[in-house]
Amino acid sequence: MNDAATLEQDNWLAHTLAHDGRLNLLCFPYAGGSSAIFTRWRLALPAWINVCPLVFPGREGQHRRPKETDFRTLAEKVAEALLPQLPEVNFAIYGHSMGAWFAHDLALRASQRGFAPRALLVSGQRAPQFAYPFNANREMDDSTLLKFISSFGGLDAELLANKAWVSWMLEIVRADLSLCESHAPVRPEITLPCPVHLFANDTDPLVDISAQRPWKNSTTGQFSTSLHEGGHFFIRTHASDFLKKLGSVLEQLPLSR
Repeated sequence: MNDAATLEQDNWLAHTLAHDGRLNLLCFPYAGGSSAIFTRWRLALPAWINVCPLVFPGREGQHRRPKETDFRTLAEKVAEALLPQLPEVNFAIYGHSMGAWFAHDLALRASQRGFAPRALLVSGQRAPQFAYPFNANREMDDSTLLKFISSFGGLDAELLANKAWVSWMLEIVRADLSLCESHAPVRPEITLPCPVHLFANDTDPLVDISAQRPWKNSTTGQFSTSLHEGGHFFIRTHASDFLKKLGSVLEQLPLSR
């Protein structure tokens, strides 16, 4: 791997991929999220799991790059940056909410090139054959958008008092929601060969359980699911229980892909 390729990879990942046999868990954040939401995971999960959060353009190490608003365009850039590195490593892919669709897309692209992930793990999102069901964010003024985000627990009341933070946050959220809106439903016949695990939640106010269950149709491999308490952000509000289950799921994966 040359220095330029290493730099490009590091721009897209908050932590470098491990080439020593550890399982690299590529983690895609939810809309408005960043790699910081996965910081605790590196301490809570076993040492043989190397948590590698994705960093999207317009934030953190990629703050100089413009934010993307088209799902396919960003998915192709992620693939261009990461796919050349993945045949060399042991990896699984996880995504929550918006991140689940990006995780699925990368898993498909890797599988189509002959190096499927050890598993795809998803939560907080409709199965990929569904379209984004909500009004376009450009049709909502800031006040309406804030109410929408608050309706599923996406905002801290104290932070709302900080107008500068709200303005910065809305810019990122609008870009990310545009990514969700432009996600094209995946045709039913396009499936993965690898195991898929769904961390389901039947009290999610944003994603009904009936739209989560069809993730089982996204693979011809093994499908498993676990039911979790909490709202849309249960991976944060009920982190201890979630991470315990996540570690257990990863531990039970087949030894090779």
